[in-house]
Amino acid sequence: MKWGSLIFLILFLGSCQKESIELNLIELDSQTNEGIYDLVFVDENTAYYCGGSLWNAGVVGKSTDGGQTWEVVLEADNILFAVAFKNENEGVALGFSGRVWRTKNGGLTWNLTESAPNYPTFSDAQFVTENKLMVSAGFNYYSGGFARYLFNGQSFGDSLINQDMQTLHFFDEQEGIMAGYGALFRTVDGGRQWTPNSVKGDYFKDLDFNDRGEGLLIGYQGKVFNTSDKGLNWEKNAKKSSFFSTKGNLESTAISDAKAFIAGQNGNLNYSNNFMSGNWVRVETPYKNDFLKVLLTSPSEGYLAGSEGLLLKFFY
Repeated sequence: MKWGSLIFLILFLGSCQKESIELNLIELDSQTNEGIYDLVFVDENTAYYCGGSLWNAGVVGKSTDGGQTWEVVLEADNILFAVAFKNENEGVALGFSGRVWRTKNGGLTWNLTESAPNYPTFSDAQFVTENKLMVSAGFNYYSGGFARYLFNGQSFGDSLINQDMQTLHFFDEQEGIMAGYGALFRTVDGGRQWTPNSVKGDYFKDLDFNDRGEGLLIGYQGKVFNTSDKGLNWEKNAKKSSFFSTKGNLESTAISDAKAFIAGQNGNLNYSNNFMSGNWVRVETPYKNDFLKVLLTSPSEGYLAGSEGLLLKFFY
């Protein structure tokens, strides 16, 4: 993969609308052939991704020039699903076997934390304070929950929910949402207690919010829900048939103000200029890779990451 490979796409948002999206794709050299499952920007220059293949390999990559070039900074023995950094140097990579790889020097060296006692797989993570990391976890659909990880102490605290949890979003240290296999839970006390929400009906894979508390929740089999009150209440955003495909199950969503993308397997990519309205268009690209992560870094640009080391920057 080479930096500078440019693809220009124009897509119209429905036959009755004159609006369009101009999508420019640039293929980046990720320096790996492993699947990329998560991608974060710490600041405008520093970014990290993580990924791998189950039972075989894990990888963390880093960029110091705003995502233009990348280098591999960690090769592990099993797949990594989530990466979280609190600054350009200090962060963690988490994944299968319930382990946490930790660095304090920008990926030059990594320390392995022993497995959390109850969770074979970590799927998503977010720093809510300088020391406290919130983690969603699970295994085998009916086992899972939430873990707190103290970065400096390398210690765990956990809360079993008995359902595989795939994604989380904390608005602050106390209030947050976690979702996964057929369920969504909310907390207002930093994860000490979790209250189930009525939304259900899919294997929920990802959620995201804008600054107004409007958000999206997506399911692996194509259900999409939206909320206008930070996840207290949810309603169906679009018909299942407009998203679901046996060849393109949903994996990731990203929001910037009213705009949003939803990405999935086999090149499944959807865009809305007003996601709360449920108005979406399918974005056709030349790629048939599984899109495993979509990230918006500004109101006009973002990244797609996926299988076989695919890493794309796009402008719209």
